[in-house]
Amino acid sequence: MKTPFSLALTLLACLALLGGCARTQTPAAPAAPEPPPVMTWQIDRATLDEGLPVEMYFEIPVFAGGADAAGRINDTLASVRRSYIDGTAADVREMVRDSMGTEFGPTAEMPYTDTHTAAVHTCDASLVSLTIAYEWYMGGVMDYGVDTYTFDAATGAPLTLRDVLDGSDDALRSSIADALAEQYPDIEGEGLTESPLDTVRAMPVESFHFYVADGAVHVAFNKYEITYGAAGAFDVTLPDALKR
Repeated sequence: MKTPFSLALTLLACLALLGGCARTQTPAAPAAPEPPPVMTWQIDRATLDEGLPVEMYFEIPVFAGGADAAGRINDTLASVRRSYIDGTAADVREMVRDSMGTEFGPTAEMPYTDTHTAAVHTCDASLVSLTIAYEWYMGGVMDYGVDTYTFDAATGAPLTLRDVLDGSDDALRSSIADALAEQYPDIEGEGLTESPLDTVRAMPVESFHFYVADGAVHVAFNKYEITYGAAGAFDVTLPDALKR
């Protein structure tokens, strides 16, 4: 017959075993959710010259993956290209036809130019950011610049500068003007009636062309946008931290 002391030891041993069993049966913490798949893309070019002496095309990236976001982004970019094809493209071809045979008209060896070249700068789980650079030459002065597009990679919704950077509108304008002055130190004297920096400080925030590359926000100013055409175009990298 066991002594009370032996019974106590046995009881303690059973309790220890039960406690150990309870610990081993604690469910594991749920695994972290998988990040959304990063989209892939390929560049699709629509050639529009119709055999005329003009280099003429419009590129857009076409995205795949990313659930419904890719479809929304594709729809937006397809609409941009369709608007150009249904509107401006016919006028450009007519201009080329009217200029053929004139002194400075286009030839097969020296064609006119109306191109739209796409480049994807960021495509990750947070953002999709791209530019479509344009060049236009019809025998006179060449025009060029970029159109910019940035989207939420999870939803496909377009993003504004306010969505990717913190700060008030005045702070954003000041940051852009300061970066422009630092990276293009001669720009202050390049205005015709006012400083390009004053022009930037007065611009609506929604009017800035921006894209994201290598984790930094770039603001692009097209030819003629903030100063005379001979000064060219400007691409400004902002020091502001990207908001995710």
